[in-house]
Amino acid sequence: MIKAGISTPQRVTLNGSGFPTGALVLVTPPDCSTPIEVTPLSVTATALVFEFTFFAAGDYSIQVTDPTGLCDTCPSDAAILTPTPAPCPDIRDFKTFGQLVDETMHMLGDDNGVIWTRVQVLRDILEGYLQVAQRLPIFFDWTYLENLPAGFSVTQPWELEQLGSIASGAAATFNYGVANFTAEFERRAGQSIGFDERDRYGPANHTSPFEATDGLLSRAGASTAIPAVADVPRTLTKLDRVTWDHRGIDPLEPRTWSRFDSRYEVTTGEVYAFMWQKDGIRSLRKVRVPAAQAETVTVNGSWGLLRTVGDLTTDTPSGSWGVARLIENQHPIGPELFGIPRRAYQDEKNVRVEHFRQGRVYVNDFTVCELPPRYANYLRNYARGSCYRVPGPGYDASLADHFDKRWARDLARIERRLQTVDTEHVSVMGAGRPNLTGPRRPKLPWQYGSRVR
Repeated sequence: MIKAGISTPQRVTLNGSGFPTGALVLVTPPDCSTPIEVTPLSVTATALVFEFTFFAAGDYSIQVTDPTGLCDTCPSDAAILTPTPAPCPDIRDFKTFGQLVDETMHMLGDDNGVIWTRVQVLRDILEGYLQVAQRLPIFFDWTYLENLPAGFSVTQPWELEQLGSIASGAAATFNYGVANFTAEFERRAGQSIGFDERDRYGPANHTSPFEATDGLLSRAGASTAIPAVADVPRTLTKLDRVTWDHRGIDPLEPRTWSRFDSRYEVTTGEVYAFMWQKDGIRSLRKVRVPAAQAETVTVNGSWGLLRTVGDLTTDTPSGSWGVARLIENQHPIGPELFGIPRRAYQDEKNVRVEHFRQGRVYVNDFTVCELPPRYANYLRNYARGSCYRVPGPGYDASLADHFDKRWARDLARIERRLQTVDTEHVSVMGAGRPNLTGPRRPKLPWQYGSRVR
């Protein structure tokens, strides 16, 4: 389909008979009287292929003539071609990574990837996407570090990449952690036969949550101890708030706190604080060690979808059939655009980590960029600045510096908007300014000590 109003050439194929060798095409745009000569890409006796930029909507007159381009040497009858007007783009539509790459290559004037490859441009788009999330609090999310005995789904960290991978076609999509031993004494038990303690993950003793919540561990005589240390998601970029049982808890500094309580790593009780990155790069330690399991919902059955939500909300559902789509007080954890709730969490006696994270992971060109459309367009400036800096035929230091400055301006604009939204709230009922200096000093009446008639 030929579209009008596009600034790139589009290919047209004319089928007929008797096309002369070296023929030319005369294209007359709408509201024009002088035709434009176009040299075809290929000509045979029955087919002619040419490219033309249909810059405006309307009827285009097309004629085929001999190599001289003169109309007095038996030109063909005029054919009318009416391109389809290009739809007006909706700036509210989220963009895919494939669209961002195509737009960037078009702006570079290299749609066919002669100077810069598509893979190279995609890499720059993803690098800018990562920089935005790491430098600015864009994607808010939360997760639960459940107060439950430790479980596991895989035995090595590298298996997490294959768990539920679309490329591998794996059926399993539930990530319950990593562990390869079941009791603490096993951490060093294998040193005599060559096991490295640094490659030991755990301990954990079950593979499904219901084994911990339904009393199966106690029935089997297994440990029901709740670990104090848990790992946060790898996509986390900044902690915002940590809560226990609906209450916010404060961070502690390990070296200082050990002077007040040297047994904080083993003392059990209510969680009243946390330590960040004491036991690892992405580890969070709960202080004290949780003594009670988190509240969990009652699950009837061993498979299927969430159908009854009476334990989660008392609201009357909309509709009379189907599966639950939205549940009150249940945050849609993760970057997915659609789907249905699979697992519900309770805040009672549980630890919730509110944080900022990286954006949706790129899978293919149809993956939707999680940035708002206006912010997603900024990635094109970063990619163009990177492309112009690559040594080669497209190298241009001036243009690279220009787009780097535009990228810096874009980041500053996002940061300013975030700060504006964060500060535009009512601090005091009635929209008054809060009194930050305390009550005023007492004063005598204005007329005190003077004669007033």
